[in-house]
Amino acid sequence: RGLPADESLHIVSWALVEYRDGTQRVDAIVQRDLDDTRRHIGIFPEHAQLKSHLQLASEYTGPRVSDFAHWVVVPPTAPGKLLPISPGSVRGVWKQPAITREDIGSQIWIRGNTIIANGETLLVEWGGEKPDDVEGATIDYVMEVSEEDSHVRLSGDIFFDVPSIVGTSTELDMAFASVDGCTNEGGRIATKFFIPTSSHGTGEESATQLADAREVIIDGCKHFWHFSGAKREGPLRVDRCFGVLKSCEERK
Repeated sequence: RGLPADESLHIVSWALVEYRDGTQRVDAIVQRDLDDTRRHIGIFPEHAQLKSHLQLASEYTGPRVSDFAHWVVVPPTAPGKLLPISPGSVRGVWKQPAITREDIGSQIWIRGNTIIANGETLLVEWGGEKPDDVEGATIDYVMEVSEEDSHVRLSGDIFFDVPSIVGTSTELDMAFASVDGCTNEGGRIATKFFIPTSSHGTGEESATQLADAREVIIDGCKHFWHFSGAKREGPLRVDRCFGVLKSCEERK
């Protein structure tokens, strides 16, 4: 399979390619996903006679005819390696963003925890540092919460994190987790959390599936915000001298 950042294809088989000068190289025979055929582009002209999508990886240009610098073989993740999660131990939090890309070009007023945009007055929660009050600035750009480093840029080079609307929070238990087993330089392991989802369709479209929590939108407007752990009676502080966890009430 190719790198996820570019395009990923299944390797059907291997081929020993012999060139005119007598040299030989190992190549992979790949096949484009059927969904690409259904949704994007039909059969390639050079495959019209065989009606096939089989192609050498070294000659593959992509469904949109874009050149690739190289291809790399990556072992596929073994199926079924999902870890069940105890209810309440890991929860996801979804909130409705107060500002979206639909607001680009409109004016905004910010007064403390209240914003006014598109004629609506909203009470918001600031995920990051609360910006100074703003009077009638234009929303130039919005990077939504589903992306990394989500923020809003206003005229006058004013930046702040996308706020959420107060009272729109929804929490759900995570059902399963998958771990890739590789530790990065910071000593962290990439993990994905999944929840069951279903749709009202027919055939395959109506099947219940596990979805990455970060990709799920609830009620058509609530985006994933962050994960939360199990509930505790009070916040904990670490006593570095003795390595003992004590609640705030015990330390008073």
